[in-house]
Amino acid sequence: MRAMSVCSYPLSPHQRKHGPQGYKSYRSYKPWLRDEFTFKCVYCLVRCNFCNSNKRFLSLIDPCQEALGSHLKVREDGRIEPITLMGRKILSLLQLNDEYYVKFRKRIIKTRKLLDKNPEKFKEPGEAGDLLREYLDLLRYPKNLPDLSAVNPPGGNSRKDGVETCFFLEREKKCWMSTINKSFQHPFLKTPL
Repeated sequence: MRAMSVCSYPLSPHQRKHGPQGYKSYRSYKPWLRDEFTFKCVYCLVRCNFCNSNKRFLSLIDPCQEALGSHLKVREDGRIEPITLMGRKILSLLQLNDEYYVKFRKRIIKTRKLLDKNPEKFKEPGEAGDLLREYLDLLRYPKNLPDLSAVNPPGGNSRKDGVETCFFLEREKKCWMSTINKSFQHPFLKTPL
């Protein structure tokens, strides 16, 4: 996995795994969206409330209909670069190059590069192991994962199979670290840090 791929926009539209229906407000189905998009904002690529709260009032593309990677790219310094006019609009309206977001993305990219250079080194305790722990802490899922299997949407769920792969159930099945291992591609991560 390349260092940039951790902080990059997808080149194809997002494929939904959940299909809750019948909710009247955004807040009502927010747990579904958090799980759907791996607990990070699809626009700024970090956990945030700003983009997701404000995009409701803006005319932006739907990441399930159009790939954000066609409009935006992340540079190695953590800054977002627009590729298209729509990308420029998204960048400006959501303030994606806010100092906090840029520093966060840069830190993830830099740490990932160090991990990629010599993954075997990070098995050992000490500074290298601490770097790996810091990296995983930056990307760790929140402790308050929603149990979507206990939620019955008012209008039903058009994608019931997705519930079986919600992160709460993955954790309960002890598949949590295998999910993390697949996304980070570091085979030595077998126990929670």
